[in-house]
Amino acid sequence: MNTFAIVTDSSCDLPESLAREIDLTVLPLAFVMNGREYYNYLDEREILLHDFY
Repeated sequence: MNTFAIVTDSSCDLPESLAREIDLTVLPLAFVMNGREYYNYLDEREILLHDFY
């Protein structure tokens, strides 16, 4: 039997609770704003979406 994982990046626009519920691995996208590198996590631990937009 094969073992597999479903993986997506943080642009998937899914709620963090759903990603946890279905055991989805979400890779953070990196971006640079005002000379600083940020990682986009579903839980907004590095930057709030409100601050980004």
